[in-house]
Amino acid sequence: MVTKSHSSEIKKIEWKRKQVNEKLRKIQQETNEVREKMHMERAAGRIAAEQSKMDFVTTVASYQKQAHEAELQLQARKLAAVAKEAELAKLKERYMQVRTELQELRSTSGQQKTAMPTSNTSEPPPHGPSSTET
Repeated sequence: MVTKSHSSEIKKIEWKRKQVNEKLRKIQQETNEVREKMHMERAAGRIAAEQSKMDFVTTVASYQKQAHEAELQLQARKLAAVAKEAELAKLKERYMQVRTELQELRSTSGQQKTAMPTSNTSEPPPHGPSSTET
Protein backbone atom coordinates (compact mmCIF):
# COMPACT_ATOMS: atom_id res chain seq x y z
CA MET A 1 0.00 0.00 0.00
CA VAL A 2 1.08 3.50 -0.77
CA THR A 3 1.27 5.71 2.19
CA LYS A 4 1.32 9.43 2.38
CA SER A 5 5.04 9.45 2.89
CA HIS A 6 5.45 7.26 -0.18
CA SER A 7 3.23 9.56 -2.15
CA SER A 8 5.19 12.60 -1.11
CA GLU A 9 8.44 10.77 -1.97
CA ILE A 10 7.07 9.91 -5.39
CA LYS A 11 6.08 13.54 -5.96
CA LYS A 12 9.54 14.70 -4.93
CA ILE A 13 11.15 12.18 -7.27
CA GLU A 14 8.86 13.23 -10.15
CA TRP A 15 9.60 16.88 -9.45
CA LYS A 16 13.35 16.13 -9.46
CA ARG A 17 12.94 14.13 -12.69
CA LYS A 18 11.15 17.06 -14.31
CA GLN A 19 13.92 19.43 -13.20
CA VAL A 20 16.60 17.08 -14.54
CA ASN A 21 14.69 16.67 -17.80
CA GLU A 22 14.33 20.46 -18.10
CA LYS A 23 18.06 20.94 -17.46
CA LEU A 24 18.83 18.22 -20.01
CA ARG A 25 16.56 19.91 -22.58
CA LYS A 26 18.29 23.27 -21.96
CA ILE A 27 21.73 21.66 -22.30
CA GLN A 28 20.66 19.99 -25.55
CA GLN A 29 19.26 23.29 -26.83
CA GLU A 30 22.50 25.10 -25.95
CA THR A 31 24.51 22.32 -27.60
CA ASN A 32 22.44 22.64 -30.76
CA GLU A 33 22.87 26.41 -30.72
CA VAL A 34 26.63 26.07 -30.33
CA ARG A 35 26.75 23.51 -33.16
CA GLU A 36 24.71 25.80 -35.39
CA LYS A 37 26.92 28.76 -34.50
CA MET A 38 30.08 26.75 -35.25
CA HIS A 39 28.57 25.62 -38.54
CA MET A 40 27.75 29.23 -39.44
CA GLU A 41 31.24 30.37 -38.46
CA ARG A 42 32.83 27.65 -40.59
CA ALA A 43 30.57 28.58 -43.51
CA ALA A 44 31.46 32.25 -43.03
CA GLY A 45 35.15 31.30 -42.95
CA ARG A 46 34.81 29.32 -46.18
CA ILE A 47 32.95 32.21 -47.79
CA ALA A 48 35.64 34.66 -46.63
CA ALA A 49 38.36 32.35 -47.97
CA GLU A 50 36.59 32.09 -51.33
CA GLN A 51 36.17 35.86 -51.44
CA SER A 52 39.85 36.28 -50.64
CA LYS A 53 40.77 33.89 -53.46
CA MET A 54 38.49 35.75 -55.85
CA ASP A 55 40.01 39.08 -54.82
CA PHE A 56 43.50 37.66 -55.38
CA VAL A 57 42.57 36.28 -58.80
CA THR A 58 40.98 39.60 -59.74
CA THR A 59 44.09 41.50 -58.61
CA VAL A 60 46.40 39.17 -60.53
CA ALA A 61 44.22 39.50 -63.65
CA SER A 62 44.30 43.28 -63.30
CA TYR A 63 48.10 43.26 -63.02
CA GLN A 64 48.36 40.95 -66.03
CA LYS A 65 46.11 43.26 -68.04
CA GLN A 66 48.21 46.28 -67.06
CA ALA A 67 51.40 44.44 -67.99
CA HIS A 68 49.91 43.42 -71.34
CA GLU A 69 48.81 47.00 -72.05
CA ALA A 70 52.28 48.27 -71.15
CA GLU A 71 53.83 45.67 -73.46
CA LEU A 72 51.52 46.74 -76.29
CA GLN A 73 52.41 50.39 -75.71
CA LEU A 74 56.11 49.52 -75.77
CA GLN A 75 55.67 47.59 -79.03
CA ALA A 76 53.74 50.51 -80.53
CA ARG A 77 56.55 52.89 -79.55
CA LYS A 78 59.14 50.56 -81.03
CA LEU A 79 57.16 50.32 -84.27
CA ALA A 80 56.82 54.10 -84.39
CA ALA A 81 60.57 54.45 -83.90
CA VAL A 82 61.26 51.92 -86.65
CA ALA A 83 58.84 53.76 -88.95
CA LYS A 84 60.57 57.07 -88.22
CA GLU A 85 63.95 55.50 -88.88
CA ALA A 86 62.67 54.11 -92.18
CA GLU A 87 61.23 57.49 -93.11
CA LEU A 88 64.52 59.17 -92.22
CA ALA A 89 66.41 56.61 -94.31
CA LYS A 90 64.14 57.32 -97.30
CA LEU A 91 64.57 61.06 -96.83
CA LYS A 92 68.33 60.65 -96.57
CA GLU A 93 68.35 58.53 -99.71
CA ARG A 94 66.24 61.12 -101.55
CA TYR A 95 68.53 63.88 -100.28
CA MET A 96 71.55 62.01 -101.62
CA GLN A 97 69.82 61.54 -105.00
CA VAL A 98 68.95 65.23 -105.25
CA ARG A 99 72.46 66.20 -104.17
CA THR A 100 73.97 63.92 -106.81
CA GLU A 101 71.64 65.32 -109.45
CA LEU A 102 72.53 68.84 -108.41
CA GLN A 103 76.26 68.07 -108.60
CA GLU A 104 75.74 66.53 -112.05
CA LEU A 105 73.80 69.58 -113.18
CA ARG A 106 76.48 71.88 -111.84
CA SER A 107 79.23 69.91 -113.51
CA THR A 108 77.27 69.79 -116.78
CA SER A 109 76.55 73.51 -116.63
CA GLY A 110 80.24 74.15 -115.83
CA GLN A 111 81.26 72.21 -118.94
CA GLN A 112 78.79 74.17 -121.03
CA LYS A 113 80.20 77.47 -119.73
CA THR A 114 83.70 76.55 -120.80
CA ALA A 115 82.59 75.12 -124.12
CA MET A 116 80.16 77.86 -125.12
CA PRO A 117 79.45 81.04 -123.16
CA THR A 118 75.76 81.83 -122.79
CA SER A 119 73.78 84.66 -121.29
CA ASN A 120 72.80 84.67 -117.64
CA THR A 121 69.10 84.21 -118.46
CA SER A 122 69.40 80.41 -118.82
CA GLU A 123 71.23 80.01 -115.50
CA PRO A 124 69.74 80.62 -112.11
CA PRO A 125 70.92 83.82 -110.42
CA PRO A 126 74.04 83.25 -108.28
CA HIS A 127 72.40 84.62 -105.11
CA GLY A 128 68.95 83.13 -104.69
CA PRO A 129 66.80 80.17 -105.68
CA SER A 130 65.35 79.79 -109.11
CA SER A 131 61.64 79.32 -109.72
CA THR A 132 62.20 75.65 -110.76
CA GLU A 133 63.88 74.53 -107.50
CA THR A 134 61.79 73.03 -104.73
